[in-house]
Amino acid sequence: MKKFTLIFRRCSTALLCGAMVLIAAELSAQKKIVPSVGKRYGAANYPLKDASVYMKRWLLAGPVTVRESGEPDTKLQEDFFNTNPVSSIAVADDKAAPPVIVNNREYPWQMHISKEDVIDLDAVFKQDYAAAYALAEIKAESPQTVFLALGSDDGIKVWHNGKLIHKNWIDPGLTKDSDIVPVSLATGSNQILVSVQDIAGGWSFTCRVLDHAGLSERLITASGKGDLDEINSLLAA
Repeated sequence: MKKFTLIFRRCSTALLCGAMVLIAAELSAQKKIVPSVGKRYGAANYPLKDASVYMKRWLLAGPVTVRESGEPDTKLQEDFFNTNPVSSIAVADDKAAPPVIVNNREYPWQMHISKEDVIDLDAVFKQDYAAAYALAEIKAESPQTVFLALGSDDGIKVWHNGKLIHKNWIDPGLTKDSDIVPVSLATGSNQILVSVQDIAGGWSFTCRVLDHAGLSERLITASGKGDLDEINSLLAA
């Protein structure tokens, strides 16, 4: 009986140790996929092929208010939109992305991973009459021209490696892929910086790279509308 008890205890101990090892391994695996802003772009990093699905992982910073108090008029909002206090972020390997600085105030980055295609800035910042910045990286294996498909509510500006490639002051409510913008990707790292300015109500955006299927669908849509400029642009790609 004593021998049986000893064997039972040894087996129980072995099973317990095995379970602890499995739990530790699971926790370790979970730690590896937890997004971090401590190293470069963290999880907001996309191989080009992955960016063809709506980009749901972004570093977000804000909200940068248009006016400290009271409701700004239309002119003040447009003037604010037309200023470019930030056009690129100097990120470095193994270092946190430096904060956005506007009017001597720092806005640190936070990782945001959306469950939906839409990046809902209202849900993150809960404020009207303000701008937010979104940062991501696309990695390309070779130089090539692609199209970013964008939708926004409200005004949106987009920079690629510090160069302004898109600017649209609008208030139509968000429509996915409402604008397409050609981007000449460089080999390696390509920084995409987005600024979306809220008027009131909804505040959100979508972004993806059109793959061949997306380009074909867009070409059919443009043909149906008779949009010759977009047709020629798409055919050139």
